[in-house]
Amino acid sequence: MFRGGLPSDLDHLLVAVPVLDRAIDEFARALGVRPESGGRHAEWGTHNALLSLGSRRYLEIMSLDPAAPEAARTKGEAAFGFSRGAAPRVIGWCAAASDLEARRRAALDAGVDLGDAISGARDRPDGSKVRWRITPPIFHGDGMVPFFIDWGETRHPSLDAPTGCRLLRLEGEHPDPERIWRMLSAVGSQLSVSRGPRARLLATLEGPTGSFTVAGAAP
Repeated sequence: MFRGGLPSDLDHLLVAVPVLDRAIDEFARALGVRPESGGRHAEWGTHNALLSLGSRRYLEIMSLDPAAPEAARTKGEAAFGFSRGAAPRVIGWCAAASDLEARRRAALDAGVDLGDAISGARDRPDGSKVRWRITPPIFHGDGMVPFFIDWGETRHPSLDAPTGCRLLRLEGEHPDPERIWRMLSAVGSQLSVSRGPRARLLATLEGPTGSFTVAGAAP
């Protein structure tokens, strides 16, 4: 059981929105820093915008890309549930790990299947590619349990995303927090999770002009 503070291995927080441009405006008004386009994920039919949350941490705001092929957008909608709410929703978080295969084996031995690590890529607006290795974005524990990423030699996105914001709080509520604690222990990570009537993640961001709390759960 972990109470208080942010997860030490937090890499990025994933927020799903129905329309990216509208969400960029909303976060900019609330925080005083405008999220910047990060590019497109061709496989998922999505595009995103990023905000740095400090050293090797960032916020990823993601939605379906209207310009993507329908098959890719269908896959992205099924995975991330962009149409399930009008407001921004925290749907999960990603933790940093240097040995994904070792992490996967240890988690599987403890009863949580993170899935086989895969290679991922994003096309940046300048035409360059960002590459990584990742366990599939499977939202175990209603999004309370992270998936994992290894950036390898890639420059971390937090270094190029707009700065000036920080994450004040990331915590969960769940009807069965004991089960979530066991799953977090199985994957070697931590998150403050308390008992609540329904599963939801809560994240509070702070910027130069104010704070903004985003709530949600995995699709």
